[in-house]
Parts: sequence; structure tokens; C-alpha cells
Amino acid sequence: MASKSAQTRPTMVGIGAGGHARVMIHTARRCGWEVRLLIDRCGQENGSELDGVPIQYLDDEAFLQQHLRQNPCEPVAVFIGTPDGSDARAAAYRKVKTAGIDSPNLLDPNAIIEPFVKMGCGVHVLSGATVAVGAALGNDALVNHRAIVEHDVIIGDHVHVATAAILCGGVMIEDRCLVGAGAVVLPGRKVAMGSIVGAGAVVTRDVPPATIVAGNPAKQIRCLSSVQVARRRVGSFLPIL
Repeated sequence: MASKSAQTRPTMVGIGAGGHARVMIHTARRCGWEVRLLIDRCGQENGSELDGVPIQYLDDEAFLQQHLRQNPCEPVAVFIGTPDGSDARAAAYRKVKTAGIDSPNLLDPNAIIEPFVKMGCGVHVLSGATVAVGAALGNDALVNHRAIVEHDVIIGDHVHVATAAILCGGVMIEDRCLVGAGAVVLPGRKVAMGSIVGAGAVVTRDVPPATIVAGNPAKQIRCLSSVQVARRRVGSFLPIL
């Protein structure tokens, strides 16, 4: 049974029911929300739950249409955070916004967010992260645990800054990029649209569009194919690696 305090919180629905969803359930609670339901398009039989939140397995697009009719004021957040999941996040976010449903920002109270930070919609900043003065975070941006986004950094839409990554001052990360766990992007560098920075990489020069880089200093591993780039643009649920 839900606690009295949980019953008085506003509710939301989350799309996704994996490990990242567990993190977001508790992040949402610290932000004053209660996650009423999780939606996942693939998995087990209905009746499952995750940390006390029931999971409904069905197509998210069908659910959103039903949700809009029955609960038009209840927001829906994207709880997808797999390493190759920026495509899935983008697809789910786009469906939520196309349906006309709000996707709130979830900014963990244990994160440090300095003044004069600009944010889009559906932004998630997790516990221990720092977003410094003058930074800008695009729609559906995810700043994971202990990541550091320094002053005047610009992050585009559907970007995942993974755990403990560091974006130094003046960095630009364009749309649909992944900056891997523990990676460092040095001051003033740009990671162009659709690129992936491998875990632990140190980016000392600009990264071209649709490119995978890794190592210290970061070097190009390969370019994404035209098919993979197209999938990232449309927000496919297919893996890119």
C-alpha cells in the first residue's frame, strides 16, 4: 500500500522498465513525484512491478493515445537509459510530445545546478551531477550520476552524458550524442551531431558528425553508416553499435 506521503504527491507515468527506470523512480520521488505506472513495449506478462511500481507491457504509442483520453493532465517521462539507447529515448520522447503530453524536468535535489542555466523539456539531471553557470541543456537531455557540465557548455537534444563524464567549459555537444562514462571533453571542443565518445576517452579536438571516438587522446574508431545515422535521426529502437 502506498504511504500517505506518496498518496499526496502528483503522479506521472514512465516509459521504460529497465535498470535506468529504477534510478528514475527514486529520482522522481526525491523531486516530489510518485511514479504511478511504467510502460514497456517488450517483456513479461502484465502484473510485474519494479520497486513497487506496476509495469504494463504494451506498445507505447497505443498507451499514449489512451492516456491522453483518460489522464490528459498526467505527465509522462522517458526512463530509458541504455548505453545505445539515445535512439530509443528520442523515439519515446517524440511520441510523448506528439501526443501533446507534458514531459517534466527531473532535477535531483542532490545535484548542483548553478544560476543562469537554460533547459528544454524532459531534462533529467541525476544525483551528484553538476551543471555550472551559463550551461544550456536541450530537450530530453540526460546528465547521469556525478557527471560535470562546466560553465557555458551547450548540450543539444537527446544527449546522454554518462556517469562521471566531464564536459569542460565552452564545450558543445550537438543533438543525439552519447558521451560515455568517465569521458572528458576538453575546453571549447565540439562533438558534432550523432557522435559517440567512448567511455574514458579524452577529447582533445573536435569530433565530426556520426563518428565514434575512443582512447586518450580520443581517436576515430569508425564512422556510423548512413543507415545507422538515419536510425538515430528518426529515433529508431534498433541498436546503433
